[in-house]
Amino acid sequence: MSKRLGPLAFALGVGAGLALALSLGAYAPGWGPTLAFPATVLVLGIGAWWEDDGHELATLLRFGIGATGGYLVAAVPLTWFALSEAQAAQYGAQVWSRWAVIFLALAGGAALLALRGLRDRKKPT
Repeated sequence: MSKRLGPLAFALGVGAGLALALSLGAYAPGWGPTLAFPATVLVLGIGAWWEDDGHELATLLRFGIGATGGYLVAAVPLTWFALSEAQAAQYGAQVWSRWAVIFLALAGGAALLALRGLRDRKKPT
């Protein structure tokens, strides 16, 4: 798989994340779906880090990061503006804590991808 597929994988991931968020509508995920984002990014990130020639895993990691980001970009405003003031007061802390966990997957995956890129640049060819 070519290294040039990274931007395409990221863009397709963003599209998939947006589609997921739009299909679910105003939805506050439970802890199971919430933890699926960091678990996926963590597994792909570790694989991309450990595998010396893991360009395929890095491409899948880019897709996972894009899907996570695309989901957050659409799901947060959709859900937050659909809640009434009473619901926001009641469920706000739960919803924000779950979105924070999903955002940590986004940040952690991006950090792993950046570290992998730095490591690959330092390798002698």
